[in-house]
Amino acid sequence: MHATVPETMYRGRTRDLVLHTRPVRGDERLAADGIRVTTVPRIVVDIAMQENLRTAVVVADAAMRAGTGA
Repeated sequence: MHATVPETMYRGRTRDLVLHTRPVRGDERLAADGIRVTTVPRIVVDIAMQENLRTAVVVADAAMRAGTGA
């Protein structure tokens, strides 16, 4: 699992968790079942920044087809 966290929370990576530190604006955050997460458009951008072009296009296309505002 990959997560974006503030620099103050960064603690390195484990076998199951990779942390990224990037600024996240307030309008890019929401709560899902009481868990703070980033919005779908922000997730698409994060994936596009981290993965290859093909993966980025597939994820963005899926988000747009689902009508999630990406």
